[in-house]
Amino acid sequence: MVLTRRRAHAQALQQRKHFLNLPPELHREIFEYVTEFSTWRERTWFNSLVTLCKALQYDIEVLLYREVIITRCRSVVTFCRAVAKRNHRATAVERLLIYVAGGISIKDHISRAFPVLTRLTYLQLHATEARVFEALLDAPFRLTRLHAGGDCYPACFDEILKNQPGLTSLAVEFIGEKKVPEMRRDISQLENLPRLRSLSVRTDDFPLTCIKSGCNITNLTLLPASHEDIKQAFALFGSTLESFTVTRGFWAGCTTACFWPTSIFRDVRLPNLRYIKINDCYFLGSQHLPANMDYMVISSLHEACPALRAFVWIFDYVVWDQLHTHIQADNPHSQLKCVEYAQWMFDCLSKLEDLVAWAVSDTLKDESGGVIQHYGRSCDGYSMCALPIGESDVDLRQIRSLALSPHTEFSV
Repeated sequence: MVLTRRRAHAQALQQRKHFLNLPPELHREIFEYVTEFSTWRERTWFNSLVTLCKALQYDIEVLLYREVIITRCRSVVTFCRAVAKRNHRATAVERLLIYVAGGISIKDHISRAFPVLTRLTYLQLHATEARVFEALLDAPFRLTRLHAGGDCYPACFDEILKNQPGLTSLAVEFIGEKKVPEMRRDISQLENLPRLRSLSVRTDDFPLTCIKSGCNITNLTLLPASHEDIKQAFALFGSTLESFTVTRGFWAGCTTACFWPTSIFRDVRLPNLRYIKINDCYFLGSQHLPANMDYMVISSLHEACPALRAFVWIFDYVVWDQLHTHIQADNPHSQLKCVEYAQWMFDCLSKLEDLVAWAVSDTLKDESGGVIQHYGRSCDGYSMCALPIGESDVDLRQIRSLALSPHTEFSV
């Protein structure tokens, strides 16, 4: 039979496969690929696709419900009803982030939703109503990361942690009822969390003196912390610590010896520390501590942190002005204090690759946000660049990433 043009066209149409006729496994692979290589905003078209094509609803909802972020009580109620209605939605949820004011109206809804979230491993729950956390007591999921916070400390939090022995990361930010001693029991019993590696606490709520055992903490964040808190942290976690982020508080009683951030390394031993970020917060009466070069040098710096690779120092503009004065005030040709400090650190620390000094603007009206000065090790010593934060420079974006968060391998 002669194959006419019309017959060839008809056969081609007959052989063409419709997307819906593809195997379900291939649907999932395609959507997984789109999800992996697209931003959150670019994936919003999934929402429309679900309403237009019910045949794809299952596969798309599995992706949409994998990570859920909620900031309103009304949305919490909607989410809880949605996962209770369809089991595949509930089992798809792996990361859940809830930030709401109040919370008493959502307590019952969360209590009914949590039992069906069997694959949840990462939970951030911030609510001003402490009773919301009671829903975690009978939850079937086993978390690896928990970020809890709010205005009032929940009385059941100690029991919650006992039910989650697999936690590897814990952040606690309850800012109310600081003086209640019972609120500190959970942090003092870190031995109940044998896998815990990352810990973030507010030392004004949870003094480190309450901790009896340091476990194997590798990533530690203290917000804020006194000089005594830092010493206590190094005593507890110094042998295992790899990444340390701290907001260092300066009060009127602080001395000149505290000015240089490397002062925290005196008489300590941190053999595994590779990343540190120090954010100096100056309170009334401490803004004008002099940058005295006599206190800059620490004879045992290399022994204190021999593996240090990245050092980030964030401070106020007042400090920036002091660092950019000459060592010899009457000699404009003498070295700048900041350059001398950087050179000394690179000479002492053989593995140091990046030193970042970030001068933060002291006014919210300044759109520049401050200035970042970056020192990087090079073949002939080190290189330096200083750029305003507002500039759209590739290298600057990398430096900002380094300053804003720890190395990817150390992220909490």
